[in-house]
Amino acid sequence: MLPFKTLLFLPLLFPCTFSYKMVLFVPDMANSQVLFNSRVAEALAKAGNDVTMVMISGMSDFDSKDVKIMKEVKLHRVNASFGMSRKELQERQSKIHYEDIPVWDSRVRENLRQMTGLLIKSCRKLVENKEFLEWLAGERFDLAFSHMYDICPIGLIHYAKIPSWIWLNSGALMDFVAYYMGVPIIPSYMPPIAMESSDHMNFLERTKSFIGHMLTSLLWKRNCHLPEKILPSTLMSMWPLSCSRPRKHILRICPDVRVAEATACYEERWKTAPRFGKSLAHYTLFHLLI
Repeated sequence: MLPFKTLLFLPLLFPCTFSYKMVLFVPDMANSQVLFNSRVAEALAKAGNDVTMVMISGMSDFDSKDVKIMKEVKLHRVNASFGMSRKELQERQSKIHYEDIPVWDSRVRENLRQMTGLLIKSCRKLVENKEFLEWLAGERFDLAFSHMYDICPIGLIHYAKIPSWIWLNSGALMDFVAYYMGVPIIPSYMPPIAMESSDHMNFLERTKSFIGHMLTSLLWKRNCHLPEKILPSTLMSMWPLSCSRPRKHILRICPDVRVAEATACYEERWKTAPRFGKSLAHYTLFHLLI
């Protein structure tokens, strides 16, 4: 009997590995974004996961094929262009990139309007693409990575019934992502991402930081309402977010959500979203990749 009992424990000596089917929604509008997402995808693929990058092209003449991506990562390119070209956008942006202009300048507002229009209109093209939606739902992904530029991928994740997702930040943790996910932000020590300041601020800088955080929240609530204005009623069923309470509804439609930022911080912080009782993990990209 003793040898037989010993044999029962032999399977425990062999390592058990699990691979997951993952998808990254990549804004194919800058090589830096493609490169960042490809590094995340490659690290996950090397760990044995089935990884697909959905390349969302909002500009007709943009080509990121010069970014080398390992063959183990699958690519699925989606044409979401609506007439805006990269050349046209660069010509407009070049007029303000090398000037020190205040945020209230009309040229800054025009630039923000163009970028918002690019994201929203390409989102509409994306959700009108029935072939892409059928492919996304049919793949049955286990985990999705949503980019930080807009909330369009969140609607796609809900539509495809992907059970878990990560809000991937290609830089520091974005202010609106922290707000929606319940990560504490203290204006006295954490300036807005667009403010030129460290965590040591005088009274005037802290006042500016407080105002900046308020404006960020207001602007993103406005951006959240835009799909309701441009998407036809037939497509609103896949957009279940309530913009009046986005934090609660993001947690409701996709409760298993994590936040990842691209910083080399070696500390893992666990947070609980206030009032909703959802345990959220604030991961750095370092923890995500290891």
